Amino acid sequence: MTTVIGIDVGGTFTDLFAWDQDRDAIKAAKALSTVHDQSVGIMNVLGEAGINIDDTALIVHGTTVATNAVLERKGARTALVTTRGFRDVIELKRRDRPTLYGLRCSFEPLIPTARRYEVNERISAKGEVWKEVTEEEIKVIADRLRADQAECAVIAFFNAYANPSHEQRAAEILRRYWPDGHIIVACDVVNEFREFERISTAVTNAYVLPKVENYLSSLARRLKKANFRGDIAIVHSGGGIMSLDVARRYPVRTLLSGPSSGVAVAAYISSQMSRLNVISCDMGGTSFDVGLIKDGSFGQISYKELTYGVPLLVQQVDMVTIGAGGGSIAYIDRGGVLHVGPESAGADPGPASYGRGGREATVTDANLILGRIDKNSPLGMAGELTLDVDLAREVMEQRIAKPLGLPVEEAALAVIKVVNANMAASIRLVSVARGHDPREFCLMCFGGAGPLHAQALMTELDMMEAIIPPYPGAMCAMGGLVIPFQYSSGKTINKKLEELDFSALGKELFDLGEEAKGLVMEKEDLVEEISILYEAEAHYSRQTHFVQLPLQLSTLSREEVTRVFESVYTRDRGELVRGVPIHIMYIRAVATGERPPVDLKMFSGANHGSMKEAQKGTTQIYHEKAWMPCKVYERLRIPKGTTVKGPAIVAESTTTTFIEPGSTGTVDQLGNIVIRRKK
Repeated sequence: MTTVIGIDVGGTFTDLFAWDQDRDAIKAAKALSTVHDQSVGIMNVLGEAGINIDDTALIVHGTTVATNAVLERKGARTALVTTRGFRDVIELKRRDRPTLYGLRCSFEPLIPTARRYEVNERISAKGEVWKEVTEEEIKVIADRLRADQAECAVIAFFNAYANPSHEQRAAEILRRYWPDGHIIVACDVVNEFREFERISTAVTNAYVLPKVENYLSSLARRLKKANFRGDIAIVHSGGGIMSLDVARRYPVRTLLSGPSSGVAVAAYISSQMSRLNVISCDMGGTSFDVGLIKDGSFGQISYKELTYGVPLLVQQVDMVTIGAGGGSIAYIDRGGVLHVGPESAGADPGPASYGRGGREATVTDANLILGRIDKNSPLGMAGELTLDVDLAREVMEQRIAKPLGLPVEEAALAVIKVVNANMAASIRLVSVARGHDPREFCLMCFGGAGPLHAQALMTELDMMEAIIPPYPGAMCAMGGLVIPFQYSSGKTINKKLEELDFSALGKELFDLGEEAKGLVMEKEDLVEEISILYEAEAHYSRQTHFVQLPLQLSTLSREEVTRVFESVYTRDRGELVRGVPIHIMYIRAVATGERPPVDLKMFSGANHGSMKEAQKGTTQIYHEKAWMPCKVYERLRIPKGTTVKGPAIVAESTTTTFIEPGSTGTVDQLGNIVIRRKK
């Protein structure tokens, strides 16, 4: 079995990218996502690609099942078992606001008060047992769980990160008296301090677990029925992949599954191009995801709020996401102001131009009206979906043009300008807001809609160059071919630097590394090389924010950790704080199993031919208040090294690239289109 397949399920389309390693052959395909059961869309896109999965060794899947369950509040009926006095921690939160100046907000906790149960146990912050957990209390709770028809129970006791024995003991008892339910031990999910965030992460894991488990089981059954005999792996939020078994136990790690893959692939491609500073922009059907790649690497964070009041303590790619995609709905508010997003038309009914009953104007409709999308190119499975420009114009006129008193074309252009401004603002959040000048970076735009907006984003941010990678509409799926198997293991230390025994610390780090490495070794036949990264989260005592320190076991000492801390702190925060102890809160080991390298040159398209052969025809585009002729090219027929002069539309199976008048797009040796705008 030699074929590797990457599949990414988005809000509108399910994307596939496959590589036959023996033949060095690749395929990309799209099909509409199936909201009721994502596995149906996966089987559809496999059928569209015409792949014989008998010969497939590995399917790597990015999924939004867990994300949707939380955002739509459609997860499992979950209960919380916690220390007396702490049942309302997940509702009290940090008492912050979703917007700085907002006077009103609403928050619905994942577990209502009636299903939060308290236990008379207590452990100190140093891990000392002050009051034991009793079997009688847990037995009573088991009876209540049955009466409440709970599906999952989270056991999360105060200070369990310092000593997990009570959580483990309670779980052992509960399994005897409540054998049919899902029992989640919080310290198994995350064992860091800060009770609200730790409990929230464990609760989220339980809330999505049955839904993710059922979905993955359904997918495995469908694939087995189709004679698939290979492995299935799942993309996790940290930009790596994990086994199906780990994903079933810790679905909270899949909450940013698809978008993290896009940033990781962008870093992989940029390194092949020797461009070390890149801003990745993934514009799909429902969202716009931005990541920053500095010196060849993307950032990782261990804390993020998925939505207001639902923080997660899991390793994640550092990125910003907003509701801006091809399906984002444009509307006029009561004050007569035009807005775009965050609500999306999704896959069903989709934009009005899909002809599936959509009656709202979307970004895709606007691009179609302006002539930037070839209306004769079918989307999804052959014959499944074509674009109807008349429907798009009708809805744009009713919803946007008439209320604003504009011609339809100007209304469509206004929609594009608004969504571009929104996206540019999110790019500034990962660049300008963090001390980076976007003009020192190049954009990498992908996703089904990203290449249509690359040039406008360059103009908004005064950037001179944008990269459109090969098969951009399936780039997150391409991650299934290149991103590594990766696992992390961690432990709370909670000690001042002066209190640490560095010999014992080295042993603890080594053991964590071996634990993470063991998980990678389970897929040893699919990886070429395994490496382990050691790190710590540290701060000055009484500070609340941490810096991440890279550690080396061979040089681990008080002096070396102090030097590394001061170097990182100066880089990230500015001046050092003298006379205050350095505190090590958490240590972590990350094991990475690198996959066989992919030669991106095989994605590069034609080695010979001419621009005349690549030209499909000519169309009309609306630009600067006038219609003008525009050439349409077939991307895979454009010879490498050739420059396309704007205005031009470059069409391919997964997306469309728009090059504005006066700008150029050059196809490099790896098949990327490098757009350069006029100064």
